[in-house]
Amino acid sequence: MEEFLQTDYIPVGEALLRVLAAAGCGFILGLDRELKKKPVGLRTYMLVAVGAAAFTIAGMELAHQDAPVNNRIDPGRVIEGIIGAFGFLGAGAIIKSGDDRLSGMASGAATWVTGSMGVACGLGLFWLALPLALGAAAVLFVLEFIQGRTEAMKNPNYRKAGGKHFR
Repeated sequence: MEEFLQTDYIPVGEALLRVLAAAGCGFILGLDRELKKKPVGLRTYMLVAVGAAAFTIAGMELAHQDAPVNNRIDPGRVIEGIIGAFGFLGAGAIIKSGDDRLSGMASGAATWVTGSMGVACGLGLFWLALPLALGAAAVLFVLEFIQGRTEAMKNPNYRKAGGKHFR
């Protein structure tokens, strides 16, 4: 059992804390998307963050294993792979409709940001991950409200109704 819990670089308890922190950050963004009934929701955001943290931790462990210097893994390359993979995953959330309108751009971008939060948690950079999660959630919430108001103002009936909000 001891051999199973043996790590070269990050103690098991700390690794689990990092993965749980990533899940929490994913929850923050996923909750916003879930409450708004977006196609990409809570489970996806949590899994993206957890996956990014796990890959980051695994890359760091591999980099610090006893191996000849020329055979070691560069954790930066692991992170590069994560960035590309979650960019691809985020692109999958974007849908083009028949009238050439794009939807899901915010969900796609939020998926990519969630990957970055997972990487930050995997690296133990909680001071970066939590403000990033809260800031991204604020952007999704506040700017959607502002965007709704500006769209309503473009409606010709807006001025006729004395500036009342139409959707």
